[in-house]
Amino acid sequence: MALPPNAAGSRRHNQGPPRVPHQSIDELLARLDLDSEGMPLEGSSGASLPLTRPGSALNSIALVVRTLRWSTNEAFDTTTRLSAVVHDLVDKDANESRLLLALADAKPVDEAPSAEAFHMALMHAISLHRLHRLFTHGESGEHHRGVVPGGYSERTGQTFPHEMAAWRADFRAMAPAQQMLAATIVWLYQSGPDSTWLRRVPCTWPASEAIQYMRDAGCIRDWLRLVALCPGW
Repeated sequence: MALPPNAAGSRRHNQGPPRVPHQSIDELLARLDLDSEGMPLEGSSGASLPLTRPGSALNSIALVVRTLRWSTNEAFDTTTRLSAVVHDLVDKDANESRLLLALADAKPVDEAPSAEAFHMALMHAISLHRLHRLFTHGESGEHHRGVVPGGYSERTGQTFPHEMAAWRADFRAMAPAQQMLAATIVWLYQSGPDSTWLRRVPCTWPASEAIQYMRDAGCIRDWLRLVALCPGW
């Protein structure tokens, strides 16, 4: 069943956590011991942070910043995949979330992650980028927990072969930017790697190339807000 266009409006209002004071992007970077281009500040505890070392939210935050802020491609990480970055960012802290949100809007923000905020970002991405055929209603709770990828039973974990084949065919038919957003939602849903929906479909993009592509395609803000606001499924 496809999600209705007004699904976000049907959710119960939730005030969420209190907002935090405005902080600039460079202030948020400094709190993470990173300079304005995502490199470790001299003398910081992260001074040995290499350009390519997946496995922590801070490393992936630095990769995102470098990709968005460096003027040349010559030192970009070409080995870390987008899936690894999303996996790392599942474990982000509050300061890392605020930095991603600030990067999304290219200005200071005072928004705090919450289930309601992520649900709004999720429904916006699904609607704006025409991902309705891939996601449907779930049974696990309110807000984003009521949204799941299609083609399987959330209650039993059983996949439906014909529906899953259709899901993958729809995924393959999408533009790369749509695929990157859809795959990101699946990785967030799984809180890591996936072999249920994303088998035998294109989803092994190098992270820096994918982030550049989404920026050029005009959907990087939606991707950043998804990874920044997700509180876990």
